[in-house]
Amino acid sequence: MGEFEKLIENHIELRQLFGKFSAEDISKIQITRYPQDVDVIKKEAQQSKYAYLIVSGICGIFNVLENGEEYCYYKISENDVIGLSELLGEQAISREADIRTLTDVVALKIAKEDLRIWMMKYPEFYNLLVKNIINRLHGTIRKHIECKKYTSMANIVSYLLYSYELYRKTHGKHYLGDVKINETREMIGDFISMSIRSVNYNLEALKKQDYISIRRGKIYINHEQYTQLKGYKEELLME
Repeated sequence: MGEFEKLIENHIELRQLFGKFSAEDISKIQITRYPQDVDVIKKEAQQSKYAYLIVSGICGIFNVLENGEEYCYYKISENDVIGLSELLGEQAISREADIRTLTDVVALKIAKEDLRIWMMKYPEFYNLLVKNIINRLHGTIRKHIECKKYTSMANIVSYLLYSYELYRKTHGKHYLGDVKINETREMIGDFISMSIRSVNYNLEALKKQDYISIRRGKIYINHEQYTQLKGYKEELLME
């Protein structure tokens, strides 16, 4: 069994995507691994010849405001594709952001010319690929709205629940231990439109109630705390 076959053995979605691929086409797919906090794609870089399908891990999409401040406005994770939009349409699409790893990432590196051919050669592959991306996009947008719709405490609890669910994907299926939330206080505040002072105040209140743990300034949530946070959010929304 080759490296690719071993990699997708426990990934049902990937087996569905590549199940009808020929051995020759499978051999063209490269497996790449990136450590945390490295750029996969730079906005100013030349157009890449490759697209990347994330197998595991999380990447952030970063942009810079007019005042020079960098912020992460979207996150992508397993089964999302980096560089797909550059294949859609006859004219090249300019890049709008940097894409950086927020955790260790394993991805499939695919030449765009091969991917373009496969979209026609394997229509079920293309349809499933796009369908999965659209479904995850809709789910993410809904959760983003949840993080900005309520009181300050309910918003930050919503954000922590969303972040736990996202980062939990980087662990094993039955993992119940601590999940590290990688975002800084500044990133959390920017995302939910809250001052750092308010973010810190609310986080300390949650820590005192044992809804979260904080070690060396980083937030950790285990499965039991996640369950308690969900219940606490329900209480907040009933007030």
